[in-house]
Amino acid sequence: MQYIIIFILLVLIGIAVAYFLASAPNKETRLRNKYVCLSSQPPHIAEETLKEEIKRLRKKHPGRGANWYLEKIVYDMQKDR
Repeated sequence: MQYIIIFILLVLIGIAVAYFLASAPNKETRLRNKYVCLSSQPPHIAEETLKEEIKRLRKKHPGRGANWYLEKIVYDMQKDR
């Protein structure tokens, strides 16, 4: 009987952890949101500006991952403040 209760508790904890991980925004979303906040522009304009910045960085630093470009842009914005 005790083993069944422990098993059920472990299953419930596993489900809770999986739900939390699935509902948390991914790194790219967090970086994009941070850029929008730092840019002091309306969100739709900030997204367009971000796309242009990513294009510029892709030409300057080809072959990097998508998150690297976002991290670089956000880092540079924070550094300039």
